[in-house]
Amino acid sequence: MRNTRKVLLVLSILLTGTAVFSDKAVAAGFFIQEQSVNGLGQAFAGIAAMPENASTIFYNPAGLTHLKPGTHVTIGLHTIIPSADLKDKGSTVDPIGGFPLGPIGGSNEDPFDPILVPNIYLAHAVNPDLWVGLGVSSPYGLGNKYENQDFFGRYNSTSSNLLTVDIAPTMAYRVNEYLSVGASANIQYAKADLESSIPDPTGPNNIAAEGFQELEGQDWSASYTVGMIIEPTEKIDVGLNYRHKMVHELDGRLTVDLPDNIAGGIVIHNPGTADLDLPNIASLGVAYEHDDKLTLLGQVNWFGWSLFDDITVDFDAPNPLDSSTFAVVPQGYKNTFSLALGARYDYSQDWTLRGGVQYDETPTQVDRSTLVPDGDRYWIAGGATYHWRENISLDFGATYIHVADETINLGETEAGGSLVNTRADIDSQIGILSVGMNYRF
Repeated sequence: MRNTRKVLLVLSILLTGTAVFSDKAVAAGFFIQEQSVNGLGQAFAGIAAMPENASTIFYNPAGLTHLKPGTHVTIGLHTIIPSADLKDKGSTVDPIGGFPLGPIGGSNEDPFDPILVPNIYLAHAVNPDLWVGLGVSSPYGLGNKYENQDFFGRYNSTSSNLLTVDIAPTMAYRVNEYLSVGASANIQYAKADLESSIPDPTGPNNIAAEGFQELEGQDWSASYTVGMIIEPTEKIDVGLNYRHKMVHELDGRLTVDLPDNIAGGIVIHNPGTADLDLPNIASLGVAYEHDDKLTLLGQVNWFGWSLFDDITVDFDAPNPLDSSTFAVVPQGYKNTFSLALGARYDYSQDWTLRGGVQYDETPTQVDRSTLVPDGDRYWIAGGATYHWRENISLDFGATYIHVADETINLGETEAGGSLVNTRADIDSQIGILSVGMNYRF
């Protein structure tokens, strides 16, 4: 009973922490891979095939049957340090069909701040073949804020936040010595808040006369994850995992504060809903035990990002600026893949060393914007596990992510009818430092 109370206390603290901190994307698009510290140390290579602690709930629930019997608690904390430099390359505004009046404005300082992303997993062996578990994570997140009032991309985005908290009750079963299967229910909370400016039709640099719009909403939804681990030989493990799409209907409102030169500068609060479709994800992981110390790892993931083609907003009343009852915000995401290679080396009885690399393709290949100033990502990662005691181990991981230089070339019709062309060069990178603890009792 005492141990159960400890687990529940830790779970409640980390659930609160996940909700508070996890609002930034650090994988291509806005998927957050960082749900395991030991996985980070090997760039998540083979994470679906080689479970080492209860964080396997996120990457392949079948992996629970490969843990030592008992009750496991895994806690991770990731410090993510993103940075981005956006340089204007001739952005303009065309006020209601007139001639372009650009340039729009000035540059912007880095829109990102360092953040903390926690996660926690709990697993228990009912018997040697049957396991149950619970995971709390934040699989999707988005957060940036452009501080400069005259930022050239302000009609595109001034502030963006997407928070998700995923609660995953899990069950896994070892069918025989070659096959294990598992499944999780994904019960997910999502909250979004997107802000941008509205051009003044008399000129692009009259900031004091500009308007403002904000789209906000929240929702609870549910989906599932299924996985299996196959052991065709004593040296090879193959993991297959499928995370089904998550469909949110965010319930909220659109607030529009119009410039004085459009409809008299009125403020409109229009309740409604917005669709947020998050992708299917399929993973194949392989672990090859080269000898009693070295294990080689590989993984490929497929992301069905084309589901996020647009954000459709359905208003309870007609659109504030016309007679329609809906609006469509194009996103144009494309399906992508990632590929990771890595290794684990048992250096001594006390230390396990890890390393890996990853290529992570961006889905923002069409309508890239300042909302997600993304590019293809190239990872290099290292990490270690210190086996402190028989039932306690500490994980450490560090990653540097080079984000390929990309451009923004986006034309949008804003509230009031002005055509805005946002053009920029993007230069960004990400550093990650992570620490975790695994406890078995």
